[in-house]
Formats: sequence, C-alpha cells, structure tokens
Amino acid sequence: MNDLEIILITYNRKKHLKSTLSQLFSEDSPIKDFKFTILDNKSTDGSSELIQEYVNKYPNIKHIRHNRNIGGNANIARAFEIAAEKYVWVLCDDDEYDWTHWSDVEYAVNEDYDLIVVSNYLNPGKNTPQLVKQLTFVPAGIYKTEYITDTVMVNANFNISNMFPQFAIFSKFINENKRIYICKNWIANMCPNAGYESYTRGLDNDKNKYMNDMFWQIGFLNSVQLIKDKKLRTDIIDNMHLDNKDLLYNFAQMFSINKLDFNNSLKNLFDAFCAINFRQKIVFIFAFLYPYKYIGKLKIQITLLNLNFKTQKKVTNLITGNKGKKICLYGAGSFAEKFLKNFDLSELNILGIIDKDEKKRGTEICGYKIYSVDDLQTLNPEVLVLTVLEKDYCLPFIEKLKNDKNYNFKIIDNLFEK
Repeated sequence: MNDLEIILITYNRKKHLKSTLSQLFSEDSPIKDFKFTILDNKSTDGSSELIQEYVNKYPNIKHIRHNRNIGGNANIARAFEIAAEKYVWVLCDDDEYDWTHWSDVEYAVNEDYDLIVVSNYLNPGKNTPQLVKQLTFVPAGIYKTEYITDTVMVNANFNISNMFPQFAIFSKFINENKRIYICKNWIANMCPNAGYESYTRGLDNDKNKYMNDMFWQIGFLNSVQLIKDKKLRTDIIDNMHLDNKDLLYNFAQMFSINKLDFNNSLKNLFDAFCAINFRQKIVFIFAFLYPYKYIGKLKIQITLLNLNFKTQKKVTNLITGNKGKKICLYGAGSFAEKFLKNFDLSELNILGIIDKDEKKRGTEICGYKIYSVDDLQTLNPEVLVLTVLEKDYCLPFIEKLKNDKNYNFKIIDNLFEK
C-alpha cells in the first residue's frame, strides 16, 4: 500500500468509468485503500459528479479536475509526471480487472522488480516485440518511478503527438535492460472501446491537420525510434502486427487505411518511410505499388500453397481423430473459404462456422451455415477448429470466451502452422 499509487485518467466516459470504479473499489479489490488519484480531463457528461461521489465515500481518493481538456495522451503523460511513490500504475477508465492473482504483483513488488507487466493477453513473455506491443496498452505496466527521469518525461510529452507517450516510459526500461516481471495471469484486460477518435475526442474542427490524420501504425513507427538497439528496433517493426507477421501485407494495409480514412496523408507516408531500415524500405515501396486487396488475396494463396502438404496431413489427422464428434469451424473469412475449397472435410460432422461478424449470420460458405458467437451455446460443439490465417488475434478471445461460459470444446489452432 505504501509503495504503489494508482492514477486513473478519464474524460467523458461516465458509463465505462462507473463500471471501472465499481471494480477498483469492490469488496475484493486489493487496491481499494491505496493512494488513488483521478485525473479528470474536464468531463462534461456527469463523470466529475460520479468521481466526487467516490471521493466522499473513500478518503484515499484525490480528484484533480483539469481547467481544460488537455487531450487523452497529454493526460497519460500528466499521470506519469505527478507520480510520487515507489511504483505507479496508470489506469484508463474503460477496461476490466481481475484480482484473483494479485499476489503475483505483491511478489514482484517485494522482489523489487523495476517493471511489472500485469496484462498478458498478448503473451509478452514470448519475445520483446510482444512485450512492446503489450505495453502500448497503458495499464499493462506498473513502473518504478525513479526511472521516470526529466528526459523520459520530455520524451513522453514530445511523443504525445505520436499517440503513445507511455512508449517513452517503457522504452527506458527496455533500453537499460531493467528487471521486468511478467505476471502469469492478467490483472488488467483491455476492452475495445476506443477508436481513431480517441486521439482527438472532445475537440472541435479547429485542430491541427497532422494530429487529425494520425493513426495507430504511424504513431507506433514514430515511437519505435525510442528503442536504441537497431536490431531490436527492426525486429519490433517486422512484427508490428503480432497477429500478422507479413511486413508486405502490413504495409499494404497501412496504405489502405491511410487512403480510406486519413485523406492519403503524405506526411504519414514520409514518417513511416523515415522510421524503417533499408530492407524494410524495399518492402514498403513494393507494398505501395500493389493495392491492399490484392496483397491479401496473394497471401492467402501463398500460405495455402506453402502449407498444403503439412496441412493435408494435419487435416487427415483431424478427420481420423474426430469422426463422429460435433465440430464447429471458427472464422468465416476469405481464408476459410479458400481452405474449404482446397480440402475435403465431408467425413467430419461440421455443424457450421462461427464468426464474430453478425452480418454474416445466416449466410453460407461452401454449404456450411455461418453462426454468431452467441450460437455456440446452442450448437454445443465438442471441437472448435480455427480457420483463420492469424490465430494470435482471435485465440485469446476464444479462450476467454470458453472460460467465461464454461464451454467444454477442444480448440484446434495449429492446422496452418508452418
């Protein structure tokens, strides 16, 4: 309690904030009596009044309401700036928390680790790119404040324009090889409530064009320059999208987003080009010459071609080992369609295909009906086979869904691994 302080940032998300505060101050919350500061970015939707209710009930809460909305990223930097205890944990107003394994955090504090990673849905223990991607989620790290130096704070404030002021914080720990402890079970889990607009939420039309055109990939590439080791920096960029490790495909996707959503910003393209090494620049140029939709189709064909022999063997084993069992496929995209056309699964008892996209519900692929995630309870499959190209993106969601709903199906997720 004396070593760790909690700082929560919020702006005009009363509904989410109410849920977050109820978790943080629940009876089983181990942090409900800690030093607690809420940085309120001059909310106008009743959030400030809600915070005051908690202040009146819990004397350990300090409510700081800014005179003006300084922006979400500036509020993140402000949180790290005012941190005064040995450790600081900066939280957002729209995520979920599980206190079951809090003892893991206590262990890390007692062992004097410099950085404690408390959100591991991306498996940050696997490699440094995983760790970096994980720590872009603000509540993922509990930091020892002695390493938040003047230079780190100036870097954080500079990086507000790149969407990730927290990158300046955790890059210090990576660059100097500080002691990092990764919790075995997640404490904080990101809920997908934010979009592009979270960067400029609450602002009028009189905002800087470059800020208005900024998006995740560009901000990330600019931020990676804070990593000093060139080889490591290259590895992080190569694995920028952990659910899709194809750099050509990722650059093509970035161009598509830039064109469709951000007015084909030349500054974004130049920023990205300047952030990468010579080999990556070659890939960048090649991706620029080919539309995203063709790169995607090409990748599917190449993947099936490369994996055909191994996948055929795995499909044979799948059929042999699961005859008579109730099976659902997961993923009703173009890759699933290609896969079903390439491989004969008629000997399996396939109930249908599950997909998160509600618009696909009731349609068919290759004669198999598509169902929503909610239909899993009715279908009650014994086996769920992933028919997606990048399993790392959806596997954590499926595993969490399985645990939350107490489903008993076996997950087969290695059908397309090289």
